[in-house]
Amino acid sequence: MRPKLRPWQVAVYAGVLVYLALEIARSVWRSEIVVFSGYVELGEAVLAGRDPYTLGLNTWPPFFGLVAAGLALLSRVLPLHVVLALWQLGAVGAI
Repeated sequence: MRPKLRPWQVAVYAGVLVYLALEIARSVWRSEIVVFSGYVELGEAVLAGRDPYTLGLNTWPPFFGLVAAGLALLSRVLPLHVVLALWQLGAVGAI
């Protein structure tokens, strides 16, 4: 049987969830200045068969090119702010 949460614990969890939701909304609102567009640009370079390290902003490890290619594919079918929101939700979910 799971122990029952105390009211202060519920308040802390709720506060953290509200904070995370606001941070996701803030990053989507500011999507043009977040580094996320660089991820998509890197992914497009990988999909086009170009050398991803010719991009001045690419300091990520080689494996990240595969992740970025997936983001670039998603951004072809969904608006960029939706892909960014999914990326942020995935990051929060990984925590």
